[in-house]
Amino acid sequence: HRKQRDLVRTWRGRFLKVHTASMLNSLTSLLTRDDVTDKLHTISVPTLIIHGDEDRAIHVKLGENLKSAMPNATFKRLSQAGHLVTLESPEYVNTYIRDFLTSANL
Repeated sequence: HRKQRDLVRTWRGRFLKVHTASMLNSLTSLLTRDDVTDKLHTISVPTLIIHGDEDRAIHVKLGENLKSAMPNATFKRLSQAGHLVTLESPEYVNTYIRDFLTSANL
């Protein structure tokens, strides 16, 4: 996230240290995994989806699509957060999770 330069600097350094072949294997696994989109409607358990408005890796519309496809999903959109919402906005994420668990009696 542009406004959290220390966070970006810390995680950029960590990501740059990742073994390249391992990262490529992980990305290949993500890209070639089974598509379960047509089964999302069968997920009936309460589900929380938290998505950053500024996520450049996964567009926020895809998070909204998940919510639409899942009958018992709650969608929380975080402004001024990117792909790493738990690191960028931990206070909001923790509040969303706590409120979700409380309301779902989990």
